[in-house]
Amino acid sequence: WVSGTAVAQIVALLSSFFVFGILYTPAQLGFSANFMLWVEVIAIVASGRYEYAIVLPEDDNDGFNITILTLILSYLFCILLFVILLATKLVFFALVTFPQWFLLLPLGIVLVSNYQALTYWYIRRKQFKRISLNRILQTTFYSVTAIIYALIARRNSNITFNGLVFSQLVAQSVVLLLFFIDYITDYKKTGYKVQLKSLLA
Repeated sequence: WVSGTAVAQIVALLSSFFVFGILYTPAQLGFSANFMLWVEVIAIVASGRYEYAIVLPEDDNDGFNITILTLILSYLFCILLFVILLATKLVFFALVTFPQWFLLLPLGIVLVSNYQALTYWYIRRKQFKRISLNRILQTTFYSVTAIIYALIARRNSNITFNGLVFSQLVAQSVVLLLFFIDYITDYKKTGYKVQLKSLLA
């Protein structure tokens, strides 16, 4: 797990210094960092921090259900946040100028919070190689997508959305999908029972 994280950080570092610094302007790099900061800060409360409880129960079935509860809470939070942001934009559009990327915050938050929840599930299952591989894939997808996006954007002036933010969302979506596939496979193999009522009682 640690080695996978180290490899992912090295890939990200090399990309930032030798590639992104050439293909993207300082303003674009700052925008991406700002967006991800908002996402990561709000993601802290999106799931109610239930992901920390995933590793605590002795029974794997309880941990499985806490994982589901954490995912549900994050989805409900992000749906509510999207409605609030959209309503605010529609009601106060004449008074306040809201950046378009504000509406992408819920998507980024749900991706990050879901990824964190499933990471804790795999920590519980001691599947550290899976976590390491996923981190490496995420960084690789992000770097490759960002490079391709920048090259395409240079030839098409109509593409104005920040390529780094787009690449973050794409990479996070891909690795989260892989996590979900493994999670569902675990569910089918082990026969875990969904018992959310017992957690809420």
